[in-house]
Amino acid sequence: MEKKIWLGLALLLLLPLALAAKTITVTEGDIVKLSPQAKDVDNDAVKFSYSAPLNDSTGEWQTDLEDAGTYVISINASDGKSFSNKEVVLVVKNKNQPPKIEVPGKIEVNEGNKIESPVKISDPDKDELKVSYSKFFNGDFIVYGFASAGEYNISVTADDGEFKEEKQFTMVIKDTNLAPEIKEIKPAEKEEIKEDALYQFAVKAEDADGDKLSYLWKLNGMEASRESSFARYFSFNDSGIYAIEVAVSDGRGGVTTKKTELTVKNFNRAPKLPTFGEVKIKEGEEVKLNLSEKDEDGKMIVYTIDAPLDTKGYWKTNFESAGKYEVKVLASDGEKEVMGMAKITVGDVDLPPMIETIGVLTIKEGEKLVKEIKADDPDGDKVKIEIKNLPSGAELEKNVLGWAPGFDFVQRKNNFFTNFLSLIKLERVMILQTKKVNLEITACGKEKCVNQTVLIVVENTNRAPVIEESANLKVKENEAVTVLPKGTDLDGNRIKWRFSAPLDAQGKWKTDYTSAGNYTATIIASDGYLSSEKNFLITVEEVNRPSTLKIDGEVFRLREGDGVEFNVQAIDPDAKENITKVFIENLPKGASFSDGRFSWIPSYDTASNKDKTKIKLFGFLPKEKTGKEYKVNFIAKDGELETKHPISIIVYDINQKPEIEKIVKDTKGDIKVGEAVIFEAFASDKDNETLKYNWNFDGHTVAGKEKIKYAFKTPGVKTIKVAVSDGRAVTEKTVQVKVVAEKKVVVKTAAPPAKKTSK
Repeated sequence: MEKKIWLGLALLLLLPLALAAKTITVTEGDIVKLSPQAKDVDNDAVKFSYSAPLNDSTGEWQTDLEDAGTYVISINASDGKSFSNKEVVLVVKNKNQPPKIEVPGKIEVNEGNKIESPVKISDPDKDELKVSYSKFFNGDFIVYGFASAGEYNISVTADDGEFKEEKQFTMVIKDTNLAPEIKEIKPAEKEEIKEDALYQFAVKAEDADGDKLSYLWKLNGMEASRESSFARYFSFNDSGIYAIEVAVSDGRGGVTTKKTELTVKNFNRAPKLPTFGEVKIKEGEEVKLNLSEKDEDGKMIVYTIDAPLDTKGYWKTNFESAGKYEVKVLASDGEKEVMGMAKITVGDVDLPPMIETIGVLTIKEGEKLVKEIKADDPDGDKVKIEIKNLPSGAELEKNVLGWAPGFDFVQRKNNFFTNFLSLIKLERVMILQTKKVNLEITACGKEKCVNQTVLIVVENTNRAPVIEESANLKVKENEAVTVLPKGTDLDGNRIKWRFSAPLDAQGKWKTDYTSAGNYTATIIASDGYLSSEKNFLITVEEVNRPSTLKIDGEVFRLREGDGVEFNVQAIDPDAKENITKVFIENLPKGASFSDGRFSWIPSYDTASNKDKTKIKLFGFLPKEKTGKEYKVNFIAKDGELETKHPISIIVYDINQKPEIEKIVKDTKGDIKVGEAVIFEAFASDKDNETLKYNWNFDGHTVAGKEKIKYAFKTPGVKTIKVAVSDGRAVTEKTVQVKVVAEKKVVVKTAAPPAKKTSK
């Protein structure tokens, strides 16, 4: 809709006509077009302009559905020389829009599912809506029952009180298969039967959909049958607890499973005994009845057996066991028992002598072995004892063995391998330190003889090393002491030498200038097990030492203008009081050194950006860097010796920005347009570097020197800025001057734009 609004506006001379603001009301979607009228007292042509949101020249505006609100519009009328202004209030009223409904074409759900409405409803004006459905969705959610399968057309309506919108969509509810239901099962929960029984398994099930059912039985996880019922025989070996599981399927994915349990109890049977018959053996032989540990039911059998057999039916005869025996055997499983008889005949056997077991005999070199050899004959016969392979010096007298091996009986092997093992103290671990002797002892009775081998182990007897006498030593301070001991080991073992303080583990000592005096040192010789010691005297004579200089650092790095201070301390280690004098060489200009204190603040001309100094990165990588190096030597003198300590001071150049004191002109008062004026900048540089000047006269850039001539072409307050550079830094300064013209200029002011106050 187009709305034209006629407005009256008059132009009188140069003054605007004061009129009350008029209010215009339209609705969203209307076209607004203002048609103002104006009169000019001079009959000049009048031109109109408009503020936003109207078109600046036509005064038109096409509103849309989002433009509701109040606008203050300014209308300007001009005859080219002067103008008048009038404000109009434009009210754009809201226009109601119908609700919006978004529906799917078709949705699918399954019987038994719970879903919410798939429809999206909104109102552009945020109005409260009344929503209704023809089916199902009049609540937030709906659960579809198992008899809901089918296709439905559903209408949804949204009403904002003015507009009522309606749309439809289709919903398909799919059929859902129901699983079978097990009504009855045998066995019921935890049923019990006994072994040696036939048991009938059965299940009754129904399917709500009338589907044909199939079955799967499992006993302890193993398939047992695919019928609704079956029989199973449980023998005497089948006792236990059986996990029963039956699965009923309708063939369409519906499966129902039921689990239960069947306990098969054990049926006990009496143990059985073998037929023993008559057992014939000789003295010294064994009897072992063939007895089972478990019965047919797997139960442990406990036997009660007459002596001389034990409870397991075992008997080891001796040479006094000859005779006949009748043995009663009783077998029980804890509930039932049986009894049997066994007959045993043991024949007589003639026996040889018996030598008392001696075992291993151990002695050490230098010790004496005394051992009596004892032997008996079971038949009472006289026994004769002999020993073969007696070692040198050993003897057997009245059945008593006597022997004392010498210290050289166990000989150490002297080779590279044994010496290395001795060095690392593994010789006695990896190489036996013993020697073995085997003796053959024979004992004979009337007819038969017996032999026994006796092992004698002779252990090595270790002796401590012998150290040769060591002469006393005399050295001066700061000299090295080295001790080379000599000695022997009677057993041929490798000697390990150790030393007491002040010597180190190698028998060495590097004395210093504080070592003067007499020292008693000890030499220790060890074969790894025994050791010997010898003492000797070390005399250290005093030696004069040079003074030392203690300085807080070796290399000092600083910048021009920064200060450095450090202490220099001279120490004479041989003097009770410090009488050393300290001198300095190459004292930098401006630096001072007094009472052991060095102080220096480098001036700004100490270094320049052309100075290069080689420094080391991370202690070893040389790199050239800007800076000037000053080498200073400190010298300490104690009257006899002189010590020199050099240090480096690296000064890095610090550029000082130029300074501008002021900007002056060669005229007084205001400057006239076109008048040539000389401007001068008073600037200085602490680094005495050549300066360059760059002038800016109210936006006009001119390069020059400290003095420059310039004439302004227009009047006004002008800004003059000068930038002074030393090549590395720039300093700027700004001043303002007033430039006047002979004639004044009238400046026109434009009308303010319209503003939107609310919506």
